[in-house]
Amino acid sequence: MNDLNGKEDTSEPMAVIKIKDNANHVNELPDNPMIAWFDRLSNNGNLGTLLRSCDAFGINKLIITGYAVDI
Repeated sequence: MNDLNGKEDTSEPMAVIKIKDNANHVNELPDNPMIAWFDRLSNNGNLGTLLRSCDAFGINKLIITGYAVDI
């Protein structure tokens, strides 16, 4: 964990996982996908608004990074 984040006192949880081979369909995207990427969302209401907006605009994938609200 120290090698990955460079902090002296680590506090954020992390997991390293392997996606099953039969689960590859989850990552299928069109040839020219629309992807929305947000970092450190801190409010459940904001996440809900982003999910609805991404759906309305036809976003193919929503990526949330950093320590954020739980989906």
